[in-house]
Amino acid sequence: MDYMGSLSGIVSIVSFMIFAAGVMKVFQMAATLSEIKDILASNKLNASVHSAAGSSMGLPIPISAAQSGGYAFSLHGLGCLQAMRSCRRAAAAI
Repeated sequence: MDYMGSLSGIVSIVSFMIFAAGVMKVFQMAATLSEIKDILASNKLNASVHSAAGSSMGLPIPISAAQSGGYAFSLHGLGCLQAMRSCRRAAAAI
């Protein structure tokens, strides 16, 4: 019996199987990345549709104000404050 020949054949088959599994894994990762790209693109389109419809949220507080611990109004907050003042003026005029 030729043990070296059979061992060489087994090593060749195992190395081919490992190579084939590696190639399959690369294609699987490429498919997963393309799915992630499609999901991100659809989320981006949905986000632009929702933001175009309008939202009641104002702009976020600037990072410098949040880091310093200070209180800063967003533009929406200032708009609400001005609306409250005009309502008070209208109520006082009645």
